[in-house]
Amino acid sequence: QQQQQQHPNAPPHAQFHPQQRQQPQQSQHRPPHLFNNPQAPPVNAKLITSSLMPPRDLTYVVHAMLRPLHMSDPYTEDFYYVNLQERKSTMFNNMGRGPGPGGLGGGGVGLVKPAWKETKEKAREVELKFREGIMDRAKDWKEEKQVLGKIVKSDVKRPRALLATSILHKSTFEPPTSSDPSSEEDSIRTNLWKARTLVDKGYRAFLDLFELQRLLQTPLPSKPREEMMLDVEKKIDLLHDSLGVVTDAPNKTKKVDADVLRSTLSLPKGQELASRSMERGLLPHASACIIVPEVLRILFASPRPANMTNNAIMKEDRLLRSLTTVISMMNPSLKPGTVLDCLSGVLEVNKNTSGGLKAVLGAQGRAEVMHAVLARGGNILNGPGANASEELKVEWREKEGLFLKM
Repeated sequence: QQQQQQHPNAPPHAQFHPQQRQQPQQSQHRPPHLFNNPQAPPVNAKLITSSLMPPRDLTYVVHAMLRPLHMSDPYTEDFYYVNLQERKSTMFNNMGRGPGPGGLGGGGVGLVKPAWKETKEKAREVELKFREGIMDRAKDWKEEKQVLGKIVKSDVKRPRALLATSILHKSTFEPPTSSDPSSEEDSIRTNLWKARTLVDKGYRAFLDLFELQRLLQTPLPSKPREEMMLDVEKKIDLLHDSLGVVTDAPNKTKKVDADVLRSTLSLPKGQELASRSMERGLLPHASACIIVPEVLRILFASPRPANMTNNAIMKEDRLLRSLTTVISMMNPSLKPGTVLDCLSGVLEVNKNTSGGLKAVLGAQGRAEVMHAVLARGGNILNGPGANASEELKVEWREKEGLFLKM
């Protein structure tokens, strides 16, 4: 009763717990720690106190740190996490456990769809306007304070290129004619950067096609679907350019530029690009059939090096498995002339190879793809019911005999 007379307006819990009433006053102004809860309510900026910075500046710094985490397109900006969740979903579905809560195998998060093209353009305009405003405010502050010099601000979403190369032309890929070591070194460096440029262009087209493929799987009106199909054709042309598939102007037929394809496959990442494009079905089957003989010529031109890294071995084995799948496919099937070209190319590049064909086929993946070529050729060129011409059948038997002798 004495406590109630001294503090008549105190709440009931303060009357029965006097220790809580004795806490310092500053604890009432300190916000609770709710940073681990994504559903927590926003914190008032006035409650954020510091002895070195005012609340306004402190809030600006916190927002600047959290801004890269705000995503307008989670599928693109959090690409690896989204694909990891999809792989978990596929794994659980294959195991018969169902999709799990939230559409995934225990992930609890639904499948993320790519953003529309218009949404990306609007987000890009907002980001550009925001950065222009920052640059204008910084410029005014520098003029007011009479600052000497200028520091270029980097964008975390668009890293600054550390190396800049000149435009690479096809003529720069030719081997050096001079015996000067420096000239040979420059040629090797140029070829390396050309290969990296081709792989980078191919991966950009691959990722765009992968995104368009997901969008086309959803119900769409006729007009947006037609616009997307035009984008698909453009991206396929870019993927063709990186893999050396060109169109012959007079006949409008596809053929392979061996130099470009060899440059792309000279890097393990380029081999992975070719294999992923065939596995995902983003590279048209007709184009995949065209590059198969030339890929075998490039890979089987020499035995696998002894100092080859494990990463490079994995990428080559993956490409060989993709080739085996394309060769063994029944419908649609390789043309008889393409299978014959595969065997002819392997025999052609191994005439002057040290160690012979046995050394070239020493790896398991190489032996398996060669076995697929012989098996498929035996079915469509020498088997019962073969629809190939008699000339192709005779040539196949000759080439097969030469291969068995080697």
